[in-house]
Amino acid sequence: MTELRRVDPRTLVPNPNNPRKTQPDARAEHQLALNIKTVGLIHAPCVRELEDGRLMIVAGHRRVRACIAAKLDEIDVHVRSGDEKSDTMAAVAENVVRADMTESEQWRGVLDMREKGATDTEICRAFMVTPAYLRGLMLLSQIHPPIIAAIDSGIGPSYTDRNAIARTPLERQRDVWAEIWAESADEGADPADYEMSREDATHFDWSEF
Repeated sequence: MTELRRVDPRTLVPNPNNPRKTQPDARAEHQLALNIKTVGLIHAPCVRELEDGRLMIVAGHRRVRACIAAKLDEIDVHVRSGDEKSDTMAAVAENVVRADMTESEQWRGVLDMREKGATDTEICRAFMVTPAYLRGLMLLSQIHPPIIAAIDSGIGPSYTDRNAIARTPLERQRDVWAEIWAESADEGADPADYEMSREDATHFDWSEF
């Protein structure tokens, strides 16, 4: 059940469990604000009413920020009834469809949805992905964090190499990573936490990791 309301976008409360964790693209948000200022808000954000009467954003954080930047005094919002599970599914689906999430953000979204009781079938529908893709995402649970950072940057291992890496114990991955990047890490920093650059990637063969 949803209800359409007209509200001041500045009064909307951000969802603390928003699955998108990376910093927003300032240029893209500026362009969205200009578009909204020109043609108006086409897709109303989705919100849920809290016990104290405030409205919390379920899906549409970028649009709300853009509306505020466009200096709109009021916007339409869909006020929905629901619980944390349905809120999480809506928020993740919103981010996957409207603004590409990194694979680690998708993975954390899946973990959050599972914690709230969502089945893999429900998750696949929310993400609009296949069970095979979901299984691939869950490999990240078995991969050393700097490798996940490389995946998010587009310089990480292929799915085939990820499968091989995920079969290696995390402690062993950490030790090997530290050995490889011992001379590249900053002085005093733990090479096991080193995040490779694009230049590093040009000389790195994941199949030999």
